Amino acid sequence: MPELSARAVQVECYSGYTYAQEPRAIIIEGQRHEITHVIARWRTPAGPAFRIETATGHHILHYDEIADVWTLASPSSGEWLEEISGGEEA
Repeated sequence: MPELSARAVQVECYSGYTYAQEPRAIIIEGQRHEITHVIARWRTPAGPAFRIETATGHHILHYDEIADVWTLASPSSGEWLEEISGGEEA
């Protein structure tokens, strides 16, 4: 499986019945990137996770509820989406 590089980011999200129900945009180094599609979503022991698409590509976004930190993982290979399983289609 290809390696993913991860970093903490700020996230704008819709919070209806719960916090972090659906991410809407990520902010990286002061630049806002709209999330064009939530491909899949699932829950980890630490909190919700999302496979997302932005204009810059596909990413995995995870929210750690205890630490109150969003982490964005980006692929180092273009074929990682087919290799990562899990999550339910959005």
